[in-house]
Amino acid sequence: MKKFWNIPILIGYLYAITILVQGGFNSYFNIPLGFITASIVHNTIAAFILFKATLELAAFLGWWWLVVGPVIIAVGLISYIKFNDYKKIFIWIATIMALLFLYKALDFGEFLAKWKTNFLILSPECHKVNGNENYIVAELYDGKAVLVPYDITTNKLGDGFMLKEISDLPCKLQYKDIGFIIK
Repeated sequence: MKKFWNIPILIGYLYAITILVQGGFNSYFNIPLGFITASIVHNTIAAFILFKATLELAAFLGWWWLVVGPVIIAVGLISYIKFNDYKKIFIWIATIMALLFLYKALDFGEFLAKWKTNFLILSPECHKVNGNENYIVAELYDGKAVLVPYDITTNKLGDGFMLKEISDLPCKLQYKDIGFIIK
């Protein structure tokens, strides 16, 4: 098991987590999985977003998790370094926890989408692109905006999505806190 966790496996694992979380995020907005960006730069940024979201989740659970979590990690690391007999047990437990997190990464992506309140939207002078629907930009994909319709009064998602070149949009995009988007 010690040979299993080498640098290429760890990088592949982190890449898989990032892709699965992004897939969960996209599925919340009914965006096909083909729109997952698989670039290393995008996924590095996504990894930092995951780290920040994990800290926010810990803060959401309670202040004591910010104390207990690092203590548990420190005790585990000290045990791993100091007690040679427990290294195998520690590696097995870490591997099982890593596989469980990989299993739940899709749900974590949906959790992030469900709790997101700040979105790119079309500026107020032209927030109607297609008929009477309002759109949020759920994702940027290869220089294009993935526009998802939502009802401005109930913040409920509409059906489908549109893919528009950012340069072809008749107005600017701006960030706005519009509240939770309900699926």
